[in-house]
Amino acid sequence: MKEIKNYVFEQRENSFEGYKDRYSFDQTIQRIVEIHCPTKKGFNGKVVFRSIATGYYRLENHEYWANLWKPKSDDLIINLVTKNRIEDLELTTRTLRELNIINRNKNLVSGLKELYANTCQLCGTKLKISENSFYSEVHHIKPLGEPHNGPDTSANMIVVCPNCHVLLDFKSIIISKDKLNLKEPHDLDKTFIDYHNN
Repeated sequence: MKEIKNYVFEQRENSFEGYKDRYSFDQTIQRIVEIHCPTKKGFNGKVVFRSIATGYYRLENHEYWANLWKPKSDDLIINLVTKNRIEDLELTTRTLRELNIINRNKNLVSGLKELYANTCQLCGTKLKISENSFYSEVHHIKPLGEPHNGPDTSANMIVVCPNCHVLLDFKSIIISKDKLNLKEPHDLDKTFIDYHNN
């Protein structure tokens, strides 16, 4: 294993003698790292490197992290970063989450957006995102999720702009039926409005 570490980390100082081009050299180095990394395809059973993010590897039981050179870069093949510079690396971590998602009636949502021409029923804003394309959101007055358990019906929905949607979510806006832009056949259930306002 020591020979592998030395080979990979010392080669960055050497010429590309014996290789067709720099790309071939890079592929050789990358293959050496990957066959000694347990999360990579072709792992041979000897752990020398740990993958910590795309293109970033840590030597097993070592304070250095290695950033593999990319084929089109003019930088060194591998850059070492000491512990005191780890905070400078903007590495993305991932966590597996399991979600329980409510299946919403998309046809109902698109129908309301069409009825109001993507215009906010509260403030009248119509967001144009491109030529002949507009953006709006649909807010459930009594939220769908627990502990509210509101219904996914048009009587519980209003078309809003993103700003009003956030304000509604934080109950910063009181809903008043007489101040809303309402079009037939859409109507709201007073029970849901009262739930929101209290």
